[in-house]
Amino acid sequence: MTTREEELGTYEMLWDCGACGTAKLLGLTHRHCPACGAPQEASKRYFPSDEEKVATLDHVYTGVDQQCAACGSPSAISAHHCPNCGAPLAEGKAVATKGPERIAETSVFSSSNAERDGEVPVPRQGPAPKRLPVALLVFVALAAFAIFAFTRKKSSTLDIVAHHWRMERPIEVYELVAREAWRDELPSTATGVACHEEARSTRSVPDGETCERVRKDLGNGAFKETRECKPKFRDEPVMGTRCRFEAPAWRVARTDRAEGQGLASVRRFAGSGAVRTGLCLGCEREGRVEEVFELEVRAAGSPKTERCAVSESRWRALADGASVVAAVRAVGGGVVCASLE
Repeated sequence: MTTREEELGTYEMLWDCGACGTAKLLGLTHRHCPACGAPQEASKRYFPSDEEKVATLDHVYTGVDQQCAACGSPSAISAHHCPNCGAPLAEGKAVATKGPERIAETSVFSSSNAERDGEVPVPRQGPAPKRLPVALLVFVALAAFAIFAFTRKKSSTLDIVAHHWRMERPIEVYELVAREAWRDELPSTATGVACHEEARSTRSVPDGETCERVRKDLGNGAFKETRECKPKFRDEPVMGTRCRFEAPAWRVARTDRAEGQGLASVRRFAGSGAVRTGLCLGCEREGRVEEVFELEVRAAGSPKTERCAVSESRWRALADGASVVAAVRAVGGGVVCASLE
């Protein structure tokens, strides 16, 4: 997203003299306090309010001030010796600057002075760290223990009590089905087509701008004010033609089911399956047969049995009355069926 920037002007930062208390001195004009002669402190600079700002005339920006290593006074980056104490500035470092401030275009900037009327603001303290209630800690501990207990497993010998199987076969019929689609997606077999216009998607279109006023500390006793605008967008519907129609399609009309017990039992459906085959209205076809094979198992000495679904090969490999080692849950004794594979 492209931001458009417009320069509104360059203005003087303000500072308050720490020696005599003279307030609202100009950052560029007053390098020393006109009341007592004390040197300016770069750390005392602040943004003025809109009513207090003073524009700089023919301002040429050369860079952030450098701070004298000997006395701490700020000097222009072009200077070679400190105008306050005469020390060489080669070992100086750039002064700290204020972070940029931004507000809505229709709002008004206030002063960012950190000290007003001799009052030093108390740093805002963050909220005290919250301690978890004892009850919550106990609950978490019990929950962790319960999860551990119910997921812990042990090995156990199980007897194969019986073999079970069941099958399902869907029967599909070819018939007219009411459907909806966009006009460009209509199948060639569509009949009784009725269409209407509706929103198919949306597109983002420009819808003006959102603008802010921004002021940035230049670090030399002045600040620059700009107007930054970002484009706004809105969603606009893209219309399309939506159609209702009928078209022949396969759908599940009924499901044949069968079940039984025993390795030797014959697995088959009682019904005849599809009655009228082909590709015509009213014709039928058989869908994919789904089979489930289950072993009924019981722990030694226990009257309780459980069923576990396994692969057909595993189902056939274990005879009735055989024993197998599998995992069971430590709590409750439930069989972990995956371990039977």
